[in-house]
Amino acid sequence: MLPRERVRIALEGGQPDRVPFLLECDYDYMARAAGREPWEYIYADSLEQARIHEDFYRRHPSDLWKCWGGPSRSWLKCWQIVREQGAVFYLDTRTGRRFEIDRRGGLLDPHGRPITLNRDGEPVDGTAWLASDGCPRAVETEEDIAELLSPAPPPDYWVNGLCSTGPWRPSSSGKCPGCGRGLHWERPGPG
Repeated sequence: MLPRERVRIALEGGQPDRVPFLLECDYDYMARAAGREPWEYIYADSLEQARIHEDFYRRHPSDLWKCWGGPSRSWLKCWQIVREQGAVFYLDTRTGRRFEIDRRGGLLDPHGRPITLNRDGEPVDGTAWLASDGCPRAVETEEDIAELLSPAPPPDYWVNGLCSTGPWRPSSSGKCPGCGRGLHWERPGPG
């Protein structure tokens, strides 16, 4: 049975030849298994990240491929990767500062200590998080706390399953109202 068939049959409530399989791992293992360095994944654009995913899944066959999105185009303009005498450096194009990149993709200060840069390319002291604009920054204001701890979306946005006729939510009916099959799904109601 082909992976696509296996997944489709499972989603339709049928019985495939085996349970569909998705290999889940962190980016550093994925990059290494694809023959790349972890930092190459971190600083790659979306197309290059997709190539790393493809190389990884070709080496480790899986019924499903999970791909993460790469950095935004505006964020990609903030740096260049510079290779010099066997070392790899992150050059911040906004400030002109250069930082060595460790094996996992983290930035190091001149003393070899890990650092995080804020949206302006300056090192951040204290707790850092990835804000909605895609830039790491310190938690400094109540607005930062509100964004960091923003509430979960309302239940109308939750999708617990998919049917060929649309997204459905769990129900006790025993049938999918969209396709009539034996899935336990119910179409989300209006807000």
